[in-house]
Amino acid sequence: MNKREIGQACENSVCNSLKKRGYTIISRNYFTPYGEIDIIALKNGLICFVEVKARHENSLTSGIEAVNSQKKQRIIQSTEAFLANCDEKYRQMQPRYDIADVVFTVSKSLRIKRISYYANAFDTSDIYTGF
Repeated sequence: MNKREIGQACENSVCNSLKKRGYTIISRNYFTPYGEIDIIALKNGLICFVEVKARHENSLTSGIEAVNSQKKQRIIQSTEAFLANCDEKYRQMQPRYDIADVVFTVSKSLRIKRISYYANAFDTSDIYTGF
């Protein structure tokens, strides 16, 4: 499996997990000039922007560690671009930034070992977006 296929499979697993927990997926792989939002989901009046980070089980860093301030800034800018162009009902919802840290192995096929989900993993308080 190549990197893109692994990423897609991990995102599929996160989406399935979110659906089981009552989330509604409204978009996947939403591209903006600033970057991509992996998953956009709704639950309990919240609009959740989910960054999926997949790591091999032997990785030295976790997925949550990989979301540095530059990545957070791009996610927030992408969110602003989404909200500027989406249906009005989504603009009225409280946004939340989540991270899904997926640990996997690959032998003959991909095997998801663990999904750690961090709801409200970061906010906009320490990120300057230039707007």
